[in-house]
Amino acid sequence: MAYLKLETINGNLTIGSVYRLFVVGWVLGFGILFTAIALFIFVSAAITGEANINGVHVRDRTQVIATFAPVLAVPIIIFVQGFIAAGLMTFGVRIYRLWSPLTVESTSGYEKL
Repeated sequence: MAYLKLETINGNLTIGSVYRLFVVGWVLGFGILFTAIALFIFVSAAITGEANINGVHVRDRTQVIATFAPVLAVPIIIFVQGFIAAGLMTFGVRIYRLWSPLTVESTSGYEKL
């Protein structure tokens, strides 16, 4: 993945690399988690045709599917939260760098997990 190319200057990790790492980690981690949960809820409600929406028991399959339309905004929400949270974490790393540098050591060989 070319977007996740981490850069160093004199052995120190750049702030831009830290930010990219946080954004990609947040979006992938929470994206997979929330997508799995949302799909489970949506599929189970669509199959049974029943759902409890805001305290109202809905029993029509078409209405149940229509009430889950706001779930389509979840990817946008996760993406925006990724930028906000990554910005805050990067700010914390920047404060940490005032006392200690983020050094990166490289080795000639590595084992893939």
